[in-house]
Amino acid sequence: MKSNTALVTAFFDINRSKFKTSKLDNSKYFEYFKFVAHLQNDLFVFTDTDEHKKIIENIRNKYCPNFITKVYIEKLDKIDEDLYKKILNTFNEFDQSTIRKDPDRIECLYPKYCFINIVKFIFVSKIINDHNQYNYYGWIDFGFNHGTEYYSTPLALTASVENLKKRINAESDKLILFKTPEKNTNNRSIAELYITLNTPIMGGLQLGGKGAWSIHYKNMRTAINTFNSLGIVDDDQLYLLYCYRNNKENYLLLPTNAWFDSLNYLLPINSKIQINTAIKKYKYYLSICGKYYKNKYFLKAIASLSKALLYYIFKRKAKCRQCKISRVDDNIDINKAML
Repeated sequence: MKSNTALVTAFFDINRSKFKTSKLDNSKYFEYFKFVAHLQNDLFVFTDTDEHKKIIENIRNKYCPNFITKVYIEKLDKIDEDLYKKILNTFNEFDQSTIRKDPDRIECLYPKYCFINIVKFIFVSKIINDHNQYNYYGWIDFGFNHGTEYYSTPLALTASVENLKKRINAESDKLILFKTPEKNTNNRSIAELYITLNTPIMGGLQLGGKGAWSIHYKNMRTAINTFNSLGIVDDDQLYLLYCYRNNKENYLLLPTNAWFDSLNYLLPINSKIQINTAIKKYKYYLSICGKYYKNKYFLKAIASLSKALLYYIFKRKAKCRQCKISRVDDNIDINKAML
């Protein structure tokens, strides 16, 4: 059964491989896209060239041929010409890096990167205007999951607001956003968050019905005008925070425990997924020691205990990654979502 939640995303070549930090070429992003391409939803993609259109279609047809894939070709500076000029002019007039905690971060240096993130609401609005048969529309970042950062393998599953509503009472007139796992951001002003580059709300997944997106469109326009009047540009996360704090009645903000686990809300209940988890290395070797000891491999147990002690004494914060199978259930505490 097809989901009534359409997904929207975009890829534009903004010379990421030449960025000062986070050097990722286009091929890496297309590799990332394979995660989104597996999702069993109708998918609408914006890109900038026929070549990229063909790559996107080929990837999607390989992994999800039975669902709609429509790719639009747009010129970046034509998506919203006035806004594009404002963002570039603000960057040129006011240095976005000088007072910030990490001046080499992408959003401090590259106006086109910020623009693409800011206009996610415009992309979704275009799809609603052209394809209004869906109940819900979701934005998902083209590189969602960054390869295997959270989910160890792609998900050949249906992501839908219908699944989310089986878990919680989500009003249809509210846009659904997700809080990041970052701590101690609730009482910080937007000015402080701009400087520290902390991110209370993530922009990689946003969902709602037609009415919710229509209201969000107006709220985002207000946020953009406000930020521009202050000489400030950022990626979409601070704009979303502004919208939420000034219009809480229009949004549902849900908690997360890790980057990208927001998608769990949309998956069928009791789906089995494989995820990457981080564990401190001394705890990992302690657990291995216990297993060896239980099975009477005493020399291996001693070696593992020695490693655990060394990491505890010298590199207590060192972590390693583990893969584990997890079940997506309906145990969600939305009271953690206050911002």
